Amino acid sequence: MGAEIHALADVVWPADEANRLRGAARRLAEVIEQQQGPRARWADHARDGWEGRLRSEWDASETVAVTDGQAIVVRLRAMADALDRAERWVADEDAARARARDKEADDQSWFGLKDNVMTLAKSYVDVRSGGAIRFEE
Repeated sequence: MGAEIHALADVVWPADEANRLRGAARRLAEVIEQQQGPRARWADHARDGWEGRLRSEWDASETVAVTDGQAIVVRLRAMADALDRAERWVADEDAARARARDKEADDQSWFGLKDNVMTLAKSYVDVRSGGAIRFEE
């Protein structure tokens, strides 16, 4: 029976899908932003000459539309940024897991004796150089 590696496997990250989603979110945010100016001009032109209650309702509706559009842009960009952070986390986590697997494989190649051998070797060097043997926990 061979030695088994117990360290975790790499994180499964749907990179292609995440890239498509991130790109789509950023493009959609840009489209909405680009439409803000023309929409404001159309609204100004459309309300020209309106007075009273209808003008107030129009202005309130336009304010809500602009605010909602800006909020959507912020959320789309936040989603794209979150995907960037998640992708960096996955890369960091995979690197940590690879180091753990390498360490475990290295430890197993010593048949579990690596720490004991290294401690004995250090003690031997200490004794040979005139130092005292120290046992550390």
